[in-house]
Amino acid sequence: MQYWIDGYNLLFKVPRLQGTLEEKRRQLILDLNDLAKKAQLSFVLVFDANDKDRSLDSRSNYDALEIIYTTSKKTADEAILERVEAVRHPATVCVVSSDKGLTSQVRALGAQVLSLSEFCLFLDKKRLQKQKGRSSTECQESPKETARLLGIFEDRFRLKNKE
Repeated sequence: MQYWIDGYNLLFKVPRLQGTLEEKRRQLILDLNDLAKKAQLSFVLVFDANDKDRSLDSRSNYDALEIIYTTSKKTADEAILERVEAVRHPATVCVVSSDKGLTSQVRALGAQVLSLSEFCLFLDKKRLQKQKGRSSTECQESPKETARLLGIFEDRFRLKNKE
């Protein structure tokens, strides 16, 4: 599944992002990239134009993320809609936006949709799974400790069987 995300729509939904617009955008990119790598997810982050002279969409990759900045004549919603129309199998795409017009159009084309609230819950769930996985390995006994505990168990088992 590839997640196409309306960048500014999400950026303004996440209250913990602090600073200027550029700092918030950078932090959002870093956070999503970290999660995409660790959870092996595919995110395409689409932002409205930040360069008024650009005549073509700008596409780049930041590690595990694909980032698109639209032209000054096109919104992120329009760019996402164009890509859904162009994809061969729209059911493999999930559009993340709370824009009702966009979500109804891409849903009609066969793409899946998550609202920003649903996407934030999805991300929280992925973060918790990641933390659970880390904490469960941190709590495992070392081979030396396992051998020590096994020795104690075997000694007690032998004592009990002698009685």
